[in-house]
Amino acid sequence: MPTPHAHAATLGTATDSEANVSTSPTPVSTNATDAASLTPRRIRNAKSAVKAVPKKGTATMRRVPRQERSKVLVECIRIAARDILEKKGPKALTTNNIAARAGVSIGSLYQYFANKEEILEEVFREQADQSLKDSHQWAGWVKDLPVRDVIRLVVEGTVRRHREFHSFHPDFYQNHHRELHIGLRNSKDDVTDDGEPHAVAWLRDVFSGHANELRVTDPNLAAVTMAHGMAASLSGLVDQDATRLYDESLGGKLAEMFIGMLLKESS
Repeated sequence: MPTPHAHAATLGTATDSEANVSTSPTPVSTNATDAASLTPRRIRNAKSAVKAVPKKGTATMRRVPRQERSKVLVECIRIAARDILEKKGPKALTTNNIAARAGVSIGSLYQYFANKEEILEEVFREQADQSLKDSHQWAGWVKDLPVRDVIRLVVEGTVRRHREFHSFHPDFYQNHHRELHIGLRNSKDDVTDDGEPHAVAWLRDVFSGHANELRVTDPNLAAVTMAHGMAASLSGLVDQDATRLYDESLGGKLAEMFIGMLLKESS
């Protein structure tokens, strides 16, 4: 992954009217040292990410960026944190390291994030958003497979995704895993226009085409049972022992349980 860099003097320092805040732990730097780490390619990468996936920020962010230069700065911080996690691991993730990796002053970082936990929340949200986007891409063709295969793919994919989340930052995941169930999150991106969780709506669509194979011919009941049952099962396992996520047979075992619960014997 390219090293993210941003120029603090142009991408969100005290000169940015929306970013002036008296609660910043350290003064915002506008010196020329930040410019040394700036490369046009890094800025283009961050700008592309901002344009491709518009972000409004989370409720825990100290300040929601509105101007493009501030959005780019926040994106650079997010990319830097992800880069450190992937290359050096959770122990290396400090606000000083993130600021240095992003090429911004520590004051610029603190204008938007009070601590590294808030940055981690943004990183995990981005990862979850990407997982949701990926699921939309394969959802169309997967539902045409035999219903048993659909259940296996969904369950095994969910377990694999949570294993990846855990490996990214075990402590943060342990504290927030209930907020990372794709298609069931308390997010506008995870619900349909009618306010229904995407996971439930999609599974109901799948089961509606196989109603005669269900133990109880109620596609909606089957969809709610599987979507929320899967989330509850994983949450319970993680609370008990998160290392179970690394059991390669876990996805298959859970899939067989849901198949046995939802489908008739001959299906």
